[in-house]
Amino acid sequence: MASKIAIVNKGLAHAAQSPISSLDEQSMIAEFIDTIYQTELLSALADHTWNFAREFAVLNRLVAVSVHQDTPQYQLPADHIRTVNVEVDGNPDVEFRQSRDKLLIGGAGTSSKVILEYVTSNVDETAFSPHFVEVLAMRLGARVALSVARDKELAGDLMREREQLILPRVRSIDSQQVTSRRLPRGNMKAVRRGARRG
Repeated sequence: MASKIAIVNKGLAHAAQSPISSLDEQSMIAEFIDTIYQTELLSALADHTWNFAREFAVLNRLVAVSVHQDTPQYQLPADHIRTVNVEVDGNPDVEFRQSRDKLLIGGAGTSSKVILEYVTSNVDETAFSPHFVEVLAMRLGARVALSVARDKELAGDLMREREQLILPRVRSIDSQQVTSRRLPRGNMKAVRRGARRG
């Protein structure tokens, strides 16, 4: 569990900068971080299919806008960052592609039930995993090193460490938290019900 200011100060430490007490303080660093924080947060969420940020939704089919539109389209949730999996009528092995805020699913019928597992933007700092905190702090640190400290070498080092060391380790750890075989359909329904209640 981390606070926003703790994450920010971890990022500043990566950039060899002094900590701040608040994002509201009158300093160039605080104003810069306040400007970039939300963008870097969303980018960090898109870096990986973070377990703490996964959500389920039943998607609504959109009305075809043209008689030539033969691929069913479904509206993505407003808080969608990254798709983890799509299930159509209980089948978890479907082909799909994203087009802006829509999901195009060729195999879906007019009455198909489409369930999306996705990374949501609707999370706050208290839910962040320690690995995510590190990834976000390194993103912030790299931006500060590049834009404020004007240290391209340090910024490059931070970006390389995140891409080559931190994210591969996170992906390895997360892969060990997923079963190697499909759960029975009844168990997946129970998981989804639990996710919606939580």
